[in-house]
Amino acid sequence: MSKFFHYLCRNNAGKYSQKLEFSEDKIELTFATNYLGHFLLTEMLLGKMVETASETQIQGRIVNVSSVIHNWVRSKNFCFNKMLSPKSYNGTRAYAQSKVANILHAKELSRQLRGAATTCYVALSPNIEGLGGKYFADCNETQCSPLANDDFEARNLWKQTRAFIKRRFYLPVTPDMDS
Repeated sequence: MSKFFHYLCRNNAGKYSQKLEFSEDKIELTFATNYLGHFLLTEMLLGKMVETASETQIQGRIVNVSSVIHNWVRSKNFCFNKMLSPKSYNGTRAYAQSKVANILHAKELSRQLRGAATTCYVALSPNIEGLGGKYFADCNETQCSPLANDDFEARNLWKQTRAFIKRRFYLPVTPDMDS
């Protein structure tokens, strides 16, 4: 079982705040913690995970944990720049938006890597090997919201996040797999 942990990236940090807070980098804290941190960690580990998989022939897994609350978000309220620095704030909305972003991230990452996507069941179950970009609740694949299932939104969020991280943190990001 320990070999799995060498090839697993589990993005599960979470923050909920009733009041508007900002990170040291001046990013709304819920979005920074629940989504941007996961995206950045994945980007930083991805090259090594791909290299390790190539060397060992053991495919790693990246698991983004989300929540059923993602269903509360509608497309018209999902805007990358407004999530970074909202003009008005609602803690539940911010949390829900970050959870949609997690699903869209997993969906786009899976599309680019043809890889896998929830917690221990998804990370370790042989029943879902080769399955990626899906949403699971209670150890079962289930439907996510139409917004979280939107390939265009996933790709758009991916591009905006990569550009933001590159600009803001001056970090090299891995090239898109299909660009």
